[in-house]
Amino acid sequence: MNASKFRKFATEFSVVLTVHVDVLGRAQDLKHVDPLRIERPAHIYIVSRKPVVSIHPDSVIMSEDRITGRIRLQEGDSKREFCFDTSHTFGEGCSWHSEWPFDEYRIRNNFGELMSRGVVSALGEQVTGKWPIEADKHHVLYVGQAFGKDGERTAWDRLSNHETVQKILAETRRDQQVWISMAAITDINLWDETIPGRCASMQSSENARHIDEVYASIIGSSDFKDREAVSLAEAGLIRYFQPEYNDRLKNNFPARNQVSLELLRKLDVYGLIVELQGMDVRAEYGSNLVLPKSIHFAGYEVHLDPDRSGLTLEATDNFPGKRHP
Repeated sequence: MNASKFRKFATEFSVVLTVHVDVLGRAQDLKHVDPLRIERPAHIYIVSRKPVVSIHPDSVIMSEDRITGRIRLQEGDSKREFCFDTSHTFGEGCSWHSEWPFDEYRIRNNFGELMSRGVVSALGEQVTGKWPIEADKHHVLYVGQAFGKDGERTAWDRLSNHETVQKILAETRRDQQVWISMAAITDINLWDETIPGRCASMQSSENARHIDEVYASIIGSSDFKDREAVSLAEAGLIRYFQPEYNDRLKNNFPARNQVSLELLRKLDVYGLIVELQGMDVRAEYGSNLVLPKSIHFAGYEVHLDPDRSGLTLEATDNFPGKRHP
């Protein structure tokens, strides 16, 4: 067998980072959210844009336990309308209140007391009828990160005076809204692959030490989760979506000289997979290059050698070696 076909270790590893969106809101709503009440520190944020969704108060009828009306999806100067129906538990005598552009609402009882308030776009999980699928599709414009010891510097701090976010807001049309997704790395896994018939150049004892070192440095290290994992997740999502407001990492990740990859290459890790989950906030993320979905898998070769395995990465959405039907 040709020496170039030997792998250094019998077991190949891919690091899998799960990025879970915990909070999703319009840019103007985030100032009202107390980050101390969020269970997990948000170290990754996604800035996206989607159409304005509104409900004109004249279309709303409230009975003792039901609310019906028409949802309007803004498309330039025109609107598409969809009927909706949902239940409520506020009793009879309640009324729906909203002011232009009618993308927020308040429900008051017959004494004028506030019973509920919210954003129309967030009603998708509650209503029956034909909810517009475009209302859940987020066009990714920017991906960023923030991190610090014990979470004292998180994405919340970064966004308070973020120049790119302000630029996006200024350049957004009136029929569109800017949304911010706050995400946390909720899981770090190692996927291992041992391929029969492809020999490694190391002895079994050295392979065992290699496995122990990989697990200790990645799974057993809080520093990896707080530092390297955040940078790797950010880079992987930027390269995957290629958002128009990101400059770096959009076209050159992974590259051999990037700091975020130093540890993985030192450990001889083969691949990186970044999983983005938006199901819990009912969001489908996409871009000019990626179709909107609620879950994405972005796979990258950390080592670019042609004789590595790549079995795990073939299951991801954007692995270069993936064969499409």
